[in-house]
Amino acid sequence: VLFALKEQAGLKRGDRILIHSAAGGVGSAAVQYAQYVGADIYATASPSKHEYLRSIGVNNVTTSRDQNTFAVNMNSLVGDKRIDVILSAGFLIQNSLDLLATRGCFFELGKRNILSQGEMLDRRPDVQYFTY
Repeated sequence: VLFALKEQAGLKRGDRILIHSAAGGVGSAAVQYAQYVGADIYATASPSKHEYLRSIGVNNVTTSRDQNTFAVNMNSLVGDKRIDVILSAGFLIQNSLDLLATRGCFFELGKRNILSQGEMLDRRPDVQYFTY
């Protein structure tokens, strides 16, 4: 997480990051680093974990379980300013790409149903895309 967010994305104070599954192991590490550098955090988690995320200071939270709810809620939270960095979208790839700023950075940690480098290039040639 540190290499991805610090070295590859260059995450810094004021950047906006969307962390999918933010209450999980990788997500928690990403939240901690994003808080450390002063980034604005947007997160997804199952509804039962929303209270936990808010208790650690992550206030922009929506579900990762329903595509339509995610799209409506996140568009409302993000507004006109787009997200700079996205960490692991899973089945919400297109919804997440719709939120990503021009020349944004997208990290995908999954192995199934992810985009190839070529597919990302076709959809968003401006995006820095990393898969792990």
